[in-house]
Amino acid sequence: MLYWPYVRDSILISFKTLLDTEFQKTWFSKAGEDGRFSYSLNFYVFEYLYDTPWASLWDEAYKAIDVTLYNEEEADAISSFLDFYRNEFKTRVPDSYYINHPKWPELMERARGIVDMMEANNKKYNLQRDLELWDEMQDKNESPSDAEYRIMDEKTDERLRKYNESKTKEGGGSSQ
Repeated sequence: MLYWPYVRDSILISFKTLLDTEFQKTWFSKAGEDGRFSYSLNFYVFEYLYDTPWASLWDEAYKAIDVTLYNEEEADAISSFLDFYRNEFKTRVPDSYYINHPKWPELMERARGIVDMMEANNKKYNLQRDLELWDEMQDKNESPSDAEYRIMDEKTDERLRKYNESKTKEGGGSSQ
């Protein structure tokens, strides 16, 4: 079971929103109409990914495995997406900058791959069951116990060790 299945759902919605060309046209046309930043692509997609309590997972997505992501493949894809975004795009610029950027189609392609992967994994790992279990816990005023968090931390430490070993073998070095 994922520890935060609804956060996973929000992550997927953010990527789907990014891919929705009708949303882009509608919201881009409203950006600046009344001067509210909340209409911008930055706020609805990228700021959500960076400026949330879960923002640290974007720097170290492997930490989100079993929390909001199901496996290393998802973590690697999201890390790659965000590295590409950080390296190719400026932040806090008008929305038109993004859709007119020559690398925008590639960013959309990467987002599409993440959406497809997450949707397939939602079926494979039964996200619906995770959401129902989470709702049951909330109805009973329960939350994951300290022992469950300790086990999750141990799993994360082991995954980090394996991840760093694999990157070292690939010649990528370790980020730690």
